[in-house]
Amino acid sequence: MKAYVQDYIISHNLANSGTPILVACSGGIDSMVLCDVLLKLQYKIAIAHCNFQLRNEESNDDEKFIAQFASKNKLPFHTIKFDTKAIKQEKNISTQMVARELRYEWFEKIRKENHYHKIAVAHHLDDQIETILLNLSKGTGIQGLAGMNPRNEFIIRPLLEISRQQIINYASENKIEYREDSSNASDDYQRNKLRHHVLPVLKEINPDLGNTMRAFIERMND
Repeated sequence: MKAYVQDYIISHNLANSGTPILVACSGGIDSMVLCDVLLKLQYKIAIAHCNFQLRNEESNDDEKFIAQFASKNKLPFHTIKFDTKAIKQEKNISTQMVARELRYEWFEKIRKENHYHKIAVAHHLDDQIETILLNLSKGTGIQGLAGMNPRNEFIIRPLLEISRQQIINYASENKIEYREDSSNASDDYQRNKLRHHVLPVLKEINPDLGNTMRAFIERMND
């Protein structure tokens, strides 16, 4: 997987090995695998973590876990706490939307202040498929069917063609420690409904769904 990610970074001109990268890290399996891969590929990284204070002590434990990881690996560590519930009420938008706005605004602020060249996020192939299905369900054009880009200005997605199962396998083989977000088990969020109920059926219909969607995304981008 490391070689595949390295080839993907090079082919899409996402980053150079000597330039500093800020990695958005929740503590979950996806972002911890991203950190491990980038470290083993000898990229110069720093860690950024948002504590949205939505899961009480569990959120604080996530922050502590990532702080320990950064300290152990001698990585610069940036963290912030948001009163997400209060901001959500003030803006009258969904929890997911307000969290997205808060984290990307803060990531960009940290990037500028510390002269990081890129912000790496851990979106993977299953996230990409979910994005396309969400876009399709709400009505979209070709751009929506093309999904997320490998790069949007300073945001890069090195794992975008890596499946969730590949990430799970890598974490198991390399003994990657991570935190499990309890909210992932809930159907309160649209993505979770797709993840729990739609994607498993699609994979029953087409066991090679990941490769099929990779080819489909490539055609849409062309």
